[in-house]
Amino acid sequence: MAGEDSVRGMGGLASILRRRWHYLVTIAPAAVLVAVYLAFSLPTLYKSTAIVMLEQPFGEKIDSTVGSSGGKRIELVKGRVMTVKALEEVIKEYDPYPNEPGLSDTDKANRIIENTSFEHVDPVTGAVDGASSAYALYYENPNPVRASDITQRLANLFLAYNTKTRTEAATDTAAFLEEQTKALTQELQEVDAQIAQMKSKYGESLPEAQSQNQFGLTSAERELLGYQRDIRTQEEREGQLQLQLNQISPNLISLGGDLTDLAKVRAALAEAEQNYTPDHPDVKRLRRAMADLIAKNAAGNGTVVKPNNPEYLRVEAQLTAVRRELAALRANAAQSNSDVARYTSNLRNTPAVEKEISSVVRRRESLQTQFFAAQEKLRNARLAQSFETESRGEKFTLARAPYPSRLPSSPNRVGMILLGFVIGSALAGIVVAIIESSDPTVRDSDDLPTFPGATLLGSIPVILTAVDRRKRALIWGSVAGVYAVAIAFVGFTVVSGGA
Repeated sequence: MAGEDSVRGMGGLASILRRRWHYLVTIAPAAVLVAVYLAFSLPTLYKSTAIVMLEQPFGEKIDSTVGSSGGKRIELVKGRVMTVKALEEVIKEYDPYPNEPGLSDTDKANRIIENTSFEHVDPVTGAVDGASSAYALYYENPNPVRASDITQRLANLFLAYNTKTRTEAATDTAAFLEEQTKALTQELQEVDAQIAQMKSKYGESLPEAQSQNQFGLTSAERELLGYQRDIRTQEEREGQLQLQLNQISPNLISLGGDLTDLAKVRAALAEAEQNYTPDHPDVKRLRRAMADLIAKNAAGNGTVVKPNNPEYLRVEAQLTAVRRELAALRANAAQSNSDVARYTSNLRNTPAVEKEISSVVRRRESLQTQFFAAQEKLRNARLAQSFETESRGEKFTLARAPYPSRLPSSPNRVGMILLGFVIGSALAGIVVAIIESSDPTVRDSDDLPTFPGATLLGSIPVILTAVDRRKRALIWGSVAGVYAVAIAFVGFTVVSGGA
């Protein structure tokens, strides 16, 4: 029964196709003609391709100061080259759209940007490869030759701009590092001058002189103690000699009574001052006598009697020597005391000076480290500058030159025609299905309702009269005429579009 139903279904489908074939032969070809017309009437664009790859340097490796990541370099150069200003120079050299004189250079540059695309590809096979350092430059133009020429110019622009930017970047980097080195040199000189000024200002208070100051302080204190001890000894001797001298008469022959000899009066006064208070009558009397003798000697002939007592002169000479030595000792003690104060001040100021000067020294060390690093970078930058100037570093090279394409890239004519055939066939099938399902005509026993016990006696075929045949011939003639005109129109479009 299943086989019988299948045969019956296939027979029904065949009968439907026999009845509705004119829908199939009219709708599907019409859709194909429309697709052919659209495929050849839409604006035609030809795509030209150039493959540019990042070439690594051979031989000795020199670190470049220019970033060398292929993808980033491509994006950077693309961002600089694919601009209206850069492309206007190309347009002035070669017009990509000579058939559109109404377009300005800016409009043409924008159209080049719209019709240009990039894609990372394998430099050998041209297959898409996102990790590759090569990229394909695609450009579309209505003319295949112009598409190839513009693609070549764009590729050349990329190559030249990459070389230019790498050289300029290396040169700018070297210049920047040179300026930085000069600035660091000047700062080092200023810091050195500041350190020299601080050393001159603080002198012996510098940290490196701390041990010397400590030793000097110890020596000065020891010397001061010695001088003070000697001074006390000499002062005691001075007092003894002065007392001894006061008890000796400077002259061997007295000039008169007890109160007429100035030396004796002076000696008596000294002895009285040691034994009595200043208000004692003997002290006052001897002072008046000495004052009178001094006044008389001054009012006399102006001559002073020189001591002639040998013992007096010996003691006086010893007293003078002691006083001279005492003066020297006091001077030395004062100098030692000054040295102690100076060394103490130096040691007291050393921590503050050390703190102040250490900050400057640390700054100098930091600047010196920066200076050495900058010098090393400058040396590498100059090597990299020479490397880039001679085009020996990483560079873009043209792995595949563009050429004129024989087939347009847009629109896809074959695809559009196939799509039109598919759409037309589907549309014809849908129309046939709708018409067949809405047709109430009874054509065979299967179209009749089933009645128990009813028997089919016979069937009447479709009878076409002469009028029907003429009407059908007129309709098909009209359809054929319309199709002939459409085919001629589409053929003309194909010929003109292909040209």
